[in-house]
Amino acid sequence: MVWNEKLAMYLKTKGISQKEAGKRLDTSTSMMSRYLTGKDKVNSDFIIKLLKVFPDIDLRSIFSDEPPNLKENDFYDPPREINVINELEIIEKKITLIKEYLAQKSHNEK
Repeated sequence: MVWNEKLAMYLKTKGISQKEAGKRLDTSTSMMSRYLTGKDKVNSDFIIKLLKVFPDIDLRSIFSDEPPNLKENDFYDPPREINVINELEIIEKKITLIKEYLAQKSHNEK
């Protein structure tokens, strides 16, 4: 299962339509469709919005090459007390990992 399918599954488990996701993420419905079908790759701005709008999303589960365990909770980080500085550091690390992953994937496709 690839990232776009995992993201679509995450939204489905949350009961969020493609149109609603687009509104929440300030992205057009057609662009959401392109992301969710894998026709377009997401950029770091979209990933940041994704983390802000859906703070419980586990990007490692979404963007890893590991096959997902298809239980609903697999795409969630457990709730915890929020430390803003710590959360920003975690987000920066996640963005770095995603950029590295996308760069490696792009390199492998050439």
